[in-house]
Parts: sequence; C-alpha cells; structure tokens
Amino acid sequence: MRFFKSVTLTAAALCGPFLYGQSNNLTLEQATQVALQHNLSVVQADAAIGSAHAAVMAAYGGYLPFISASGSWNRYATNQSSSTTTSLGGGTFVIPPSKNTINQFGTGINANWTLFDGLNRQGQVGQATSRSASTEESAVRTRQSIVYQTESAYLNILRNGELVKVADENLKRDSLQLERITESARVGASARADVYRQQSTVAADEFLLIQAQATFDKSRADLVDLVGLDVGADYTFNDPTISDRKSTRLNSSH
Repeated sequence: MRFFKSVTLTAAALCGPFLYGQSNNLTLEQATQVALQHNLSVVQADAAIGSAHAAVMAAYGGYLPFISASGSWNRYATNQSSSTTTSLGGGTFVIPPSKNTINQFGTGINANWTLFDGLNRQGQVGQATSRSASTEESAVRTRQSIVYQTESAYLNILRNGELVKVADENLKRDSLQLERITESARVGASARADVYRQQSTVAADEFLLIQAQATFDKSRADLVDLVGLDVGADYTFNDPTISDRKSTRLNSSH
C-alpha cells in the first residue's frame, strides 16, 4: 500500500499568498538543486575556488618579465612684449618684440626579467596550486554536506507532518471518547472520576498536538533557511517517489 505524503508550507504572514500570488511544489531532488545554487556556504565555497585559481595565475605571473613605460612633455614659453635697444661693437641695435615657445618630449621603456630567484617562484606556484586543490576539495565536501542536510531536513518535514496527523487523530478519538463518557456519567452509567480522567487525556492530547505542530513549523522554516528559498512565497513539499522507494524496498525484502 502506498502512502501519499504532502506537506504545505504557508507564509508567515496571513496575507503572504495574496502579496506574492505564487505556489511552488518542491520535490526532494528540486530542493537539493536549489540548495546547491543558493545556499550561503556553497556560494562562499564556489567564490573561494575562483579566488584560489586567481592566486595560481598570479603565482605563474612571476615567470613573466616586468615591463614599464614612461613619457613626459614640457612646454616653455617666453614673451617679450616691447622692443629693446642694445649696443654691440660701437653700434646700436633694436631688438623687436618676440614670442618663443619650446616643446620638450621624452619617452622611456624599462624591462626586467628575473632568471633565477632561489626557487622562490617555484615555491609560490606550488603553494598556490596546493591551496587551490585543497579549496576545491573543501567545496566538494561542502556540497556533499549541504545535500545530506537538505535530504535530512526534507524527510524530517514529512516525518513531522505525519506526527501532526497522528496527534490530531488521537485528539479526535479521545474527544469522542470524552463525549461518550460524559453522556454515560449523565445517566449514571459511569463514575464522575472517569470524566475527569478522560478530560485530562484530552488536555494532554491538545498539548501534544500543539507541540507537534510547532515542531513541524520549525522543520519547514529550517529547510527554507537552508536552501535559500523566498520566505514570502507559498511552498508545497510533495515527492511521491519517496513512497515509491519505500514500496520497492518492502517488495525486495519479501
């Protein structure tokens, strides 16, 4: 016999569905893919990989020559606005007004290439490469951990949803029993102590239902936070393939 598991995650605010106007169903596989794309730890791990690869490229840059270029330009201007008279060799000369402009340009280029630095460059490249490989391995472990956490959180939602149903059924059953005992006590067929005892049972069932519902709501919030979903949207967690897997395991065991 197959059991169809369906859990509904509503927005925290009552008006949430009306504000966002959307409903999304997530299977276990879809929740895992969303987590691998939006989980903060995964995003940070991917960014660290990019930074490590850049460090490797920078280390290899130590083998390249260092080239620098420079340029300069200066401009000098002289302006004599009036004529002047000067004597030279017994003669008198008149120098007319003049304006002179001198431009000076300069360029330069410098190239340095380190041929040997005591294996320092090799050490930097090896260190950067090792750190890059370590960062990639850490990212793989991070992804594996997030997949495991997502699957556990998803299955925990389904489990807690079933516990809410069980608690609700117990409350309904014991409430009907309380009505029967109360009616029996009214006609004198049961003792009044039985009524009090059943009332205590119903009260305990109500507490267990509230507790189960709170645990259920927390598990939904935990999954939303883990995978990085929009908390304002309305989500449904429904994956019939989980029931198919259970049926397959049961059939194979027989």
